[in-house]
Amino acid sequence: MKKELYKIISPKLRKCQNQSIESIFEYLDNPTEGKSCLTSLPTGGGKTGVIASVCLLSDKQKILVLSHRSPVRDQLIKELGGDFFKKILNDELNFDYLPSYKLDSEWKNEGIYVSTFQKLGTLDPETLNNLIESIDLLFIDEGHAEPAKEWSKIARSFTCPKVIITATPYRNDLFQFNINTDYGFIYTFKEALEDEILSPPVFENISKEKLIKKIKQLLNEQPNTKCIIKCNTGNDVEEYRQMMSEHFKTAAFHDRYNGQDKIPDTSNKVPKSLSKSDYQVIIHQKKLDEGVDIPQAKILVLTYPVSSGRELVQTIGRVVRLFNRCTSYVLDMSNESNQKVWGNYREFDRYLSNISNWKKFLKSLNTAELINSYLESFPDHSYYDSGFKKKFNIQNFDISRDLVIPLASICFVSKLGNFSIPSFCSRLELERVFNGELVRHILNCEGFDAFVSIKFNNSKYLNSHLFFEPSLEITLVKDIGDFIAIFDSRAIDYSRNSNFGTGPAVSTHEILKLCATSDKTRTKEIHTRAISSTRRKPEGVSLLGKNLDEVIHSQANSSSKITRLKVDNLDSDQHVQSSYYIGTKSGRIADQKQRNFSLNDISDWINEVSMILKSNIKVKSELINSYAQPVEITPVNDPISILIDLSWLEVHEEINTHQLENGFKYFEYKNGFYFFDKNKNEKITIEYNEEKGILELKSKSNFIMKETGLDLLKELNENQDFKILYDDGISYLDGQFFQHYLPTHEGIDLDSTKKGKFIIALEQLQKKGLDEKGVLKNSGEFDQNSIFYLIDQLSKISIANVTTAELGKFYSHIPEVKLIICTDMGIEPADFIIASDNKICFVHIKCGTSATRPKSSAGSIAEVGGQAIKNLEHLISKNRKFKIANLAELYSAWPRNSAPITLNERVRLIDGISPDDYKKRHKIDSQKLMEDALDQISNLRIKDSVEKEVWIVVGNSFSRKHFINNLKKGKDSSSTSLQAYQLIDSWLSTTDSNDVSLKIFVSP
Repeated sequence: MKKELYKIISPKLRKCQNQSIESIFEYLDNPTEGKSCLTSLPTGGGKTGVIASVCLLSDKQKILVLSHRSPVRDQLIKELGGDFFKKILNDELNFDYLPSYKLDSEWKNEGIYVSTFQKLGTLDPETLNNLIESIDLLFIDEGHAEPAKEWSKIARSFTCPKVIITATPYRNDLFQFNINTDYGFIYTFKEALEDEILSPPVFENISKEKLIKKIKQLLNEQPNTKCIIKCNTGNDVEEYRQMMSEHFKTAAFHDRYNGQDKIPDTSNKVPKSLSKSDYQVIIHQKKLDEGVDIPQAKILVLTYPVSSGRELVQTIGRVVRLFNRCTSYVLDMSNESNQKVWGNYREFDRYLSNISNWKKFLKSLNTAELINSYLESFPDHSYYDSGFKKKFNIQNFDISRDLVIPLASICFVSKLGNFSIPSFCSRLELERVFNGELVRHILNCEGFDAFVSIKFNNSKYLNSHLFFEPSLEITLVKDIGDFIAIFDSRAIDYSRNSNFGTGPAVSTHEILKLCATSDKTRTKEIHTRAISSTRRKPEGVSLLGKNLDEVIHSQANSSSKITRLKVDNLDSDQHVQSSYYIGTKSGRIADQKQRNFSLNDISDWINEVSMILKSNIKVKSELINSYAQPVEITPVNDPISILIDLSWLEVHEEINTHQLENGFKYFEYKNGFYFFDKNKNEKITIEYNEEKGILELKSKSNFIMKETGLDLLKELNENQDFKILYDDGISYLDGQFFQHYLPTHEGIDLDSTKKGKFIIALEQLQKKGLDEKGVLKNSGEFDQNSIFYLIDQLSKISIANVTTAELGKFYSHIPEVKLIICTDMGIEPADFIIASDNKICFVHIKCGTSATRPKSSAGSIAEVGGQAIKNLEHLISKNRKFKIANLAELYSAWPRNSAPITLNERVRLIDGISPDDYKKRHKIDSQKLMEDALDQISNLRIKDSVEKEVWIVVGNSFSRKHFINNLKKGKDSSSTSLQAYQLIDSWLSTTDSNDVSLKIFVSP
């Protein structure tokens, strides 16, 4: 450094400029081949002065300054050529300085050459190499601008010292410059405000209708200032030009204005003397974002959500320069989107304001170097996994062509009122930069905003050693109207996140429409959580099966909500049309049928799914509909209890000297509750957040987990890991309210359910004079006016040429019947046991006296149903030696030995033939006949391949029609019918859980 000269100009420079200059010369005095020096100053902080001063003070003879736009280049040529020093020294130059030139094909003279990357890209290889060898020092102005791969390659080709000047030092923009982390300087916007060299912008949301009035007001309050209006399209530029030119001296700049249309005060190029013009309003599209200094510009109008965070920072930089103590205003028409992005930048900026943080940030660039060298170490072409592969480069990776998504697993999330894709992406990029990742943000590719990032994690198996494990992460974000669709390779849940502007996931009602896109649904997996208290039942239940829709479900389902399920939608030929895995809490939908999607495929898939979500499809699955659905209700009373799910904790955590175990924790709620001791400062209350529409836990104390440093209440609120119970059956779970109603509350059309199919009406069971057993008139058959006779008709299968009508109405339910035993009397397992080769039925019979108009009371079926359930062990036991309790009665006559007429054989059919024929064939007596029949029952009972059924046969006391019609009335049904439903539901639950089918035969 020329120290004597520095003493002259240093007092005229800002503190931040001097610090930048000194850090750059420290870098130049300690050269490291290929490494670059980073200097970061906010827009308006004096970057041009830093470049000019370093060029003046260094001993380098040929210096190249690269910018990314020609207007910036032209301004730099003037400033570096002497204008900067004339301004700070009042035109008194007492020293020589290097002249500045626009770079062309010659660079023989000593001086400062200013060019653009585009210009260098047009040079032939030989000329470019000559330039690279000639340059002593390279400056890259606005190094934040993300270079194309050719530009990055050019920048890396220079072996001379390189200085990167940027306003937004995002790591993913800088890694390609190979930053020397030992030297550098970062001066933040926060520090610039504190040093009063920049003016903080005042944001104000505004509508188009109020814009002109507001601009007039601000221009009158702050005379001689100007307003810049940033537009999204050329049409917008023209629209605002016409609107503003009626009220203000207006200029508009856009490529559409080529001079041929002769519109006054328009151009496709920004004039160099714009700051000296008399224009009050200047309208543009990306023409004034960088390098054009208009100190009088103190009003910025943003007409749309700016898509890039760095672009927004540069844009706002146009109006934060100091001018006559004027206030800087940003009039935002993006519904707070731009303000949120600016807030994200300020958060990042505040982080870097701490010297230890920005040094840590610079050091973290070593990760970028490591990742880059890791990628560079691969050959350009390789053979791997039975195929030829090219080396991956994050900058030229073409996601529309090269991206493969193995599984379409997409979260569909609603948007808050202030949501915008730019603010969402800005926040996402900010978080990933903070996490030390290399991030490439690709805008509007196949309708997506895409993030490709490379992340290094140290192996979790190491303690005092470092071993990086790289991973490539992909995030795709697509706006689909009411929702956004997000694919994230890390499976992050973005719902209900105010930082991202997201609301709850797509509603349960909407997401379950994916289970109804065809005639039939096959549910293969379902996971539920209880919405009510769980003192005597599990908090959650998971069911897996080939087809859970074939299972008779219990009314207990109504006290649980679906959290996840896997379903197939089948066509009429039972072929799978679509298959989905659905998560109701996160709004996650994963395709279970197709794999390996391209970006275009995944875009089409999202569009198809979103159409289903927005459709009027109704779920037809009885199983799915049996579970609780969310309700629009907000309790006004305090809750009675809260259950907190801490099962996600990996270890026991210490909080405030207390141990917190993983698992579920239950608390009664009395104006609040306490995790630990009843310290009033640690009291936790439940409050409703109207903006988010959720309940949150609040406390005056912090509950910071010692092991992980996480704020427990924040984690619980973000993930909604609690269940809150109120009176009247109201509960709150997973961010939604539920109210527990039994299915009968709203009424049931039993005919449309599987339960209805197992309640079977037979005309023969409603007849005057019908009796359960009747009176034997001969020893060959039962009384024809008895239900026993109706069952025994099945035994006529042994008669040659018997007709179906002669076999009775029960024949269709066991058409291959081969064995019938009357097991009635005593402590009986059933009235009859009936079997075929693949089915065994225990039949329980009761007959009432209401032959004319039977109803559907619980009392008419309770006794016989209770008998059926209490004897279930006889049907399902795998113990071959399990004995029937009334064995003695089975070896005696029916109904009893002393009866005037007794049945000739209790065994009515065996091996499909009559008992007499069986005895003759095997030359045995009646006792051996019964032994053989019971052995056959045992053999069938222990086989899993044999279907088990319980028949409840009720005559002249229970009407199916009366039962069906009563249940349709819901809570207005007769009490006795509701009681009957409860009995039947409990019987079905018991039999189903034991893999037994239940059939109830009743009167019509």
